[in-house]
Amino acid sequence: MSNPDSSALLLFLSSGCDKCDRFWNALSAGAHRLLNLRVVAVTQGSEKESPANLAPRQSEGVEIVMSSEAWTAFEVPGSPYAVYCDGGRVVGEGSALTWEQLASLVDQ
Repeated sequence: MSNPDSSALLLFLSSGCDKCDRFWNALSAGAHRLLNLRVVAVTQGSEKESPANLAPRQSEGVEIVMSSEAWTAFEVPGSPYAVYCDGGRVVGEGSALTWEQLASLVDQ
C-alpha cells in the first residue's frame, strides 16, 4: 500500500456524466477508504460545473476541487479520468469504467 501522506488519486469527474455516477456512488459508499491514499475529485471550474450539483456528492474523506486549470494541466481527455500521483509525480493515469478498474490502476 502507498503512504497516504505522499500519494493521491485525482478523479476527474462531472456531476452530469452518467459514467461518473458510478464513481460518485462508490465514493459515497466509502470505497476510497480501502485505497489508503488521499482521494480528490476534480471537476471543471464554476464556469462549467455547478457548485449546487456537487454539494450532494460530498463524501467524508474526499476533497472536491473545482479547477478547469487542473483539467488542462493534466490534459484530461474527458470524464471519468484518473491520475495517480506518488511522491509528487504522476505514476499512472487513464480511464476506468468501474471502481475495480480504478483500484487496479493504483495497485499497479
